[in-house]
Parts: sequence; structure tokens; C-alpha cells
Amino acid sequence: NNNNNNNNNNKGGKNTRIGSDGSTTTTTMLEEHKQALERQHRFVIRDKFDYYDVFLAFEDDMLVRGQHVSHYLRLSTEIERLLSLAPLPKHDGTHALHDAHARDDSVENYADEKFFGDITKGQLERLIPGFIRVEVEVEMEVDADVVAGVDAHRNDHDRRQEAKSDALAIPADHDFVFSDDHRGTPRSHHHREVNVDPSICCLVPPKPNQGRGFPENLVVAPAPDDLIVWDTDIKAFSLRQFPPESDLLDWVVLMLGPGKGLKQNKRIGGFWSGRKDPSKGEKKPNTSHGGGVLPVPNRLAQQGGWMATKTQLIRMNNQLCKSNVLPPFNTRMGNNNKKDQHYYRDFGPQGVEFWSGSHQIFSGGDNHCNMQRILSMDPDHFSNHLLYHTSNNKQHQLKGERIARANDLFGQFNFVRKTAEREKIMLQTG
Repeated sequence: NNNNNNNNNNKGGKNTRIGSDGSTTTTTMLEEHKQALERQHRFVIRDKFDYYDVFLAFEDDMLVRGQHVSHYLRLSTEIERLLSLAPLPKHDGTHALHDAHARDDSVENYADEKFFGDITKGQLERLIPGFIRVEVEVEMEVDADVVAGVDAHRNDHDRRQEAKSDALAIPADHDFVFSDDHRGTPRSHHHREVNVDPSICCLVPPKPNQGRGFPENLVVAPAPDDLIVWDTDIKAFSLRQFPPESDLLDWVVLMLGPGKGLKQNKRIGGFWSGRKDPSKGEKKPNTSHGGGVLPVPNRLAQQGGWMATKTQLIRMNNQLCKSNVLPPFNTRMGNNNKKDQHYYRDFGPQGVEFWSGSHQIFSGGDNHCNMQRILSMDPDHFSNHLLYHTSNNKQHQLKGERIARANDLFGQFNFVRKTAEREKIMLQTG
């Protein structure tokens, strides 16, 4: 339905168009907007914006719990605190939160390689806690040849073995050091092996109390090695250490996504996982390229939705994003090309992944936000970043090389963190 009230700036969104082709001609006919459902949640959020402090929009097979929301809010509050401490840019480039002699990142590609120390206000405002979708391994209950994308001559066990061997190109290290000081000062410390905690994301009610919309084949109490991720791997991630002003955030994982169309001095540099990789020849994934009509980075780790506070949404919508996150939407959502058939349509060529899958927010492009997702590497916090994709169907549709174990990935992050810490010492001692 195309509401022809042209007052697209009303705050309540009550009269905001469901869709527009950019025409100013008044019509009394109903028009089809088949993409409307993909972004309908944006209208609901706009309508209820004054009543809530945090908003969630996830696909219907994603399990998001209160603990996930609490963790998200805790990290978001800390990021806002650090942002309030960071001074505004000065002409001499000393605009950082921590290092009074910060260099101007716009001069060269220094920011892409920088993985510790100062973080500028322009970088902090793009930080947002992220999530990774996981599934719990289940045996395939149908013939392989009737499941899309499955090789009928390779069974689940073969696929899992492929996932495990591919994931270990960088070793998984689950040994963590715990000390009195969250920065690891060795006054009093001990070692402990830490795995991901499946109970946070993936513990479901046992039968006969299953119900609640859960599929019947869900594993009630999965083990750490039962959790798998897909279409991402260790090569898609970098690590960054926060400055000492934060008692909550130390080392974090930078997720792939932002970059295209983002100014150099707004980019958040990190220690890329492949920088000291034992396996040679790998290149850092390009944030500007991917498959499909609307390219997004390969190995993006799509979340199946997004979460944001009111403050974050206001900042994204009014300041950071190239097109509105909330309605009214721009009547030019094409790719800045007047020959594009979608140039004057407020849907543009964007599909469900752009609107509800979070591509608009977490990747770069003509209508994107370039927000940088982070995962806390605190071993007691990391599992709060895992969300359960309860359909459990990706593991049967994808080849083994596109699947990795979440616990292996967590161990690889720790291995890369230790490598980065050694590199940091070398750089500081020179």
C-alpha cells in the first residue's frame, strides 16, 4: 500500500509511506510492494521509539535471551562512557582517548594496522557489540539428496571432520590466565582452560515441556564442541586492545563488515588473525567485495538480525549512516547511478539481508552504516555473543569448508590474542 500523504517527516511514522517509487503523482490505486515485510519492523520501531530504550529485530528462528540483552547493554554503556571521555579532534591530530601524542590516522594506512592504544571519538561512535549465529550439531533426519546443497555421497560425519580440520589452520588455544588485575598483571594469577558455554545460547527445555515453538530435533544440553558457525572463519577477524581507561573491555574481536566508503581516520585498526598465521598465502578478506547482486564482504558472519539502543539508533540514523535506518526512507536507494532501475525507489535493490539481516548496519556501501561490531574476549563474557539459529539447517546445506566449530574459533581468537600481545611487547621495546 502506498500512502500518498507526502508529509514524510512526521515523528510518529503514522503517515509514513510503506514504499515509494519516487513519483510525486497522486494516485488512488493500490500498489504492490512485495519487499515491504522485509523492513516492516523499522516502521514498528519508529512508531514505538519513544516508549523503549533498546530495540531487537531478529529472524523468527533466532533465540535471543535476556542475558544477551543485558550483556549488550553493559558493553554499550561502557562504549558510551569511553566516548564521553574522548575529546573532540584538534588540528594537531591529538584527538585520542589515552595517547596525548596520537598521530593523525588520515595520513596513511596506519589505522588498519594499529591494534592497541588510543581510540578516537570518531572510531568509538561506530563501535557496537556484535553476535555470531551458531547451530547445534544434529544428525540429518532426511535423505541427503533431498536437502538443498548437500552432497549425497558425503555424510554428516565427513562434513564435521572437514569443518574441524579446516578450522585448525590456526591452533585453538583454550588456556587463559586469570589475575587480580584485569590487564593480566602477574601479581597473583592462575591458568584455566575455558571453552564456550552452550547453556547461555542453546539450552532448551527438555521434552515433554519442549513446546514454545522449538523444533523437535533440538539437543537439550549441547556440549561446547557441538556448536558450529558457518560462512565465516578465523581469517575474517582481527583483534584490538582497548586503552586502560576501560575496566570492562580489554581485548576485543573486530568482526568483518565496515570499510567500503569509510574514511581512513574513522576505521578501527586491529591485529589481523592472518598476520602471523602459520599457514602461508592467505590474504585479508576485502570488505568491498562479495557475491550477489548487492556485494557484501565474504565471511561477514551475518547475525540474523540486530539490536540497538535508542542512543545508537539516533546516532546511526541522524549522523553515521548514508541512508536512514528508520522511516521515512530516502526516495533514492539505488547505487548512486541514475541508470539503475532502482535509483528512485525507496526500497532500492536491497533485499531481506539488507533490511532484517543487518547488512545495512554492519557493512559499507552507498546506503550503509559501517558500524564496527566487537566481541569481548573476556572468557567469562564471550559466550554472551553467541545466538542460537534454532532451525539447525545450515549445517546440512553447506559444504564442510564453509563450517567451523564455535569452540575452535574461540580458541583461535585466544591464540591470536597471545600472538598480538607478543607483537605489542616487541613494538614497545623496539
